Amino acid sequence: RPHVSAPRHAGTVVRSEAPSPREGGGGSAGRRTGATGGLSASARALPLPIICLLALLLTPPLLAASPTAILDEPTTLTARRATTWDADDARWLLLEHAVRIDVGAHGFRARQALVRVTDTGPGVRQLAIYLDEPEPVGDAPIRAVADRLLLTAASAGPLELRTDLRRDGPAVDDPFVTAGRERIAAFDRRRAQFEDDALPDRGRTLEGLTGVEDLDEPFPEPPDELEPVAPPTEPGGVLPARGSLAFHARRVVRDRRDDEQIIMLIGDVRLLYEAGPARSVSIQAERAVLYRDADQPDQPDEPDVPEAAVAGIPAAGVRGVYLEDNVIVSDGQFTVRAPRMYYDIAGDRAVLLEAVLYTFDVERRIPLYLRAAMVRQTSRTTFQARDAIFTTSAFAQPHVAIGARRATMTQIEHPAGGMDQRFTASHMTLRAGGVPVFYWPYAAMETGDSPLVNWGVSYSDRRGLEVLTTWDLFALVGRETPDNVDLHGRLDYRGDHGPAVGVNLDYDLGETFGRARAYLLPHDRGTDFLPQRNDIDRDGDVRGYARFQHRQPIQELWQLSVEGSYVSDETFLEEFQPTQAIEARPYETSLHLLRRDNELAADLLLVGHLNDFQPQLTTYQAPGYDVSRIPEIGIFQTGTSLVDDRLTWFSESRLSRVRARFGRDAPEDRGFGQGAALAILGIDADTTFDDAAAAAGFPRDWRSRLDTRHELNAPLTVGPVNVTPYLTGRFTGYGERFRDFHDDDEQFRLWAGAGTRVSTTFSRTFDRLDNRVLDLHRLRHSLEPRIDVLYADSTIDPAALPVFDSVVEGIDEGLILRLGLLNTLSTQRGGPGRWRSVDWLSLETDLIIRERGRDDDAFLPRFHPHRPEFSRGGSHFFARARWRVSESLGLVGEATHSLERDRLDAWGLNASLRHTPRLTSFVSYRTIDVLDSELLTYGASYQLTTRYRVSASHRWDLSANESRIVRIDLERRLPQFRVRLTAAVDQIEDERIIGIVFIPEGFADLVAGPIPLVQSSN
Repeated sequence: RPHVSAPRHAGTVVRSEAPSPREGGGGSAGRRTGATGGLSASARALPLPIICLLALLLTPPLLAASPTAILDEPTTLTARRATTWDADDARWLLLEHAVRIDVGAHGFRARQALVRVTDTGPGVRQLAIYLDEPEPVGDAPIRAVADRLLLTAASAGPLELRTDLRRDGPAVDDPFVTAGRERIAAFDRRRAQFEDDALPDRGRTLEGLTGVEDLDEPFPEPPDELEPVAPPTEPGGVLPARGSLAFHARRVVRDRRDDEQIIMLIGDVRLLYEAGPARSVSIQAERAVLYRDADQPDQPDEPDVPEAAVAGIPAAGVRGVYLEDNVIVSDGQFTVRAPRMYYDIAGDRAVLLEAVLYTFDVERRIPLYLRAAMVRQTSRTTFQARDAIFTTSAFAQPHVAIGARRATMTQIEHPAGGMDQRFTASHMTLRAGGVPVFYWPYAAMETGDSPLVNWGVSYSDRRGLEVLTTWDLFALVGRETPDNVDLHGRLDYRGDHGPAVGVNLDYDLGETFGRARAYLLPHDRGTDFLPQRNDIDRDGDVRGYARFQHRQPIQELWQLSVEGSYVSDETFLEEFQPTQAIEARPYETSLHLLRRDNELAADLLLVGHLNDFQPQLTTYQAPGYDVSRIPEIGIFQTGTSLVDDRLTWFSESRLSRVRARFGRDAPEDRGFGQGAALAILGIDADTTFDDAAAAAGFPRDWRSRLDTRHELNAPLTVGPVNVTPYLTGRFTGYGERFRDFHDDDEQFRLWAGAGTRVSTTFSRTFDRLDNRVLDLHRLRHSLEPRIDVLYADSTIDPAALPVFDSVVEGIDEGLILRLGLLNTLSTQRGGPGRWRSVDWLSLETDLIIRERGRDDDAFLPRFHPHRPEFSRGGSHFFARARWRVSESLGLVGEATHSLERDRLDAWGLNASLRHTPRLTSFVSYRTIDVLDSELLTYGASYQLTTRYRVSASHRWDLSANESRIVRIDLERRLPQFRVRLTAAVDQIEDERIIGIVFIPEGFADLVAGPIPLVQSSN
């Protein structure tokens, strides 16, 4: 039950709910916040049924606390409407509309509030104020927020109600009133239990001690289980055993016994241990007892009077300290709160009841709280807890936490500097809203680590319930995580597909780094739902994939890269790892040895494949096969200067033994029916791709190939114009001819080309231009014309060669000309003292002229300025425009027009608008003529409150006049993590999906990858 903080007023000492490491904070309910009074509050989450995880989004954290100090300041309740009634020996008020609560120096606004006023003595009233959607007023630095807050205070000042409409009547039958009364009743029960708790065997009373005959309070003894040992000689124990101890209290009482001296401090106790520059410890409490050695002499400044006093004594003579009532201990690294503590300084140990330990991870910028029924501090840096809870939330009952029957926290110092905390826990449970959802017998971790890295749940009417979790394996087995190494395990339930397990390994050891991924479904009886294809049923199949990548240096100039990959079947990645199927680099099993020395590089490459099919959609779609290389030897010369930098030479040569692999699978293995296979692939559904390649004459055996390319550049500057003429040539030879593939059975190819690159820049600035309507302040116009021309010829028709590599056999011949122009209008925005340059409008246009291109019918032509011979498609015109209309509105559009077909092949337009700081929207339109595809996508995102954000998007197929997919996301920000609820309707796959995912903050470096809520392949 942490404190709500506020500025210091009239001697009131206040504390932060989630303080910084220097401030300390986080702890049990405070009985007192200052010398003259205070206001306290705390937070906890409502119980969460495990069968309804979605309730976590809407579960309000509730706050409560326990004050005993009396505020002698006015309390003002303001609302447009107030309803009052008497019940349970108290006055109740329901405040609605424009509610504001001012209690002393503390102020809150709320949507509504329930107030209970109870007279507890002459002129003193107890206030319990339950707020709905509270917001602090003023400069109080509250660091944690909640949907509902319970404030409690004892006040001797005037109470004033300001309202436009006051109604007297019976108790209001309202859900908010019911929830508030239940919360206040729970607080009363908790406070009663708190006041009844005590240390066992507190011992004899203080009767007979000077000045305290009227107190009639028990006098504490050290707990029996703490046996005294030899006192430590260094200031590194639970409390410093040497140095000085200064203390302040309203009343100081002394007693001397045969074997000890006793100093009792009463009221507003402050203690400060100073053990030199190495360490100091500050302590606050309402009451304290110091146990001193009997032979310690009284100091001249040790008063024995019942008034407030400040005194100092040597710390070496104090062998024990007992503290009670809102105890706060801090040494700059740890801050501990507890109702009662006993420090056995001689034995270098301590007992803390109902304790809260707070520390802060500076590197990851996340707080950490340990709450426990009992904490034993066995050294300065080691704490042992029973019935403990670890969390990053300041709430007393956090939304998500790690519970343990027994736990140990130890502070460790890194060799490179900095501090961290290591935790071990036995009988560990993961708790959501106080409900255990996972059990593990033993775990160990460091600050920022969590056994559960991330998790998500989704439900689809086709795939069923899916639960995806990622776990830190080092933490689960109780091993310390090596630096720069992450080892995560996957434990999932994939609906009808059944359970699945996986392992993710990432390591970065300087110049040596790599990753490994493995995923297994041991018994798959589900169905693969493939977009616009037939579904594929599984009958207890064992399915999965594995991939390993590693790179390390060898000596100074050498580098080794190793990769291996295997996939069980054709559609596994498409169904379970869609990003790997679409975006990952090609799967292969390879070894690459590279030597690089300045401009010269040489390598050895071995590439094979463990699968006899294409596991990825990108390779399957183009070129439709993979190529093995055993081996391939290459030599590369990059940018070698010749003739006093007048010429630059580039070369690359490869000697390879290659083979194309088409796969022994057939279209039906990927869900294609007979009609679709013939229309799209041109083969029968049951014909293997390998047989189709053989029928087309494509060589499927091993072929030897020598390829060498050379380019000579001569960069020139002619005034403001940069001119770079170049010559390029290429020789490619094969061990055998391709008689079955093409009539032209030449074995050698000579390819040569000559070209020029020309570019320049013109600019003009209009300093006097200032237009508020267009948001322009000054204007700079830059004009960059570009010309690229290449003419190439070959001894073999490019279509006569089977393409083993697009950069070798895929190059084209003939004339390639690019006439380009880039217009950029730049302006300044931001205002005086904050001016910055932005590109207001840019327009890029390219006219591409092709002659004798072998792929003039390519429906999406593209030009490659680096290597024009790699360009695809015939003559065309390309344009792209970017317009930053204002700081909140941006437009982007592009279009490709084919001159060969006199048709607009593709064009699109995107717009993004920030209406207010809370509301943004977007719209995107794109059409591809040859695919008869015309898609409109639009959506918006709105920040509902500081904790809630909602976003929605919709994609409409205009060509088919039907909806494609609708998606809605509701995100709630909780302490140290976010919860996102997703609902989607996918008309392409006829699927409805709902999911929830937890996104930790401060753990970004630990997350092995996002948990996909919507498994979609389109």
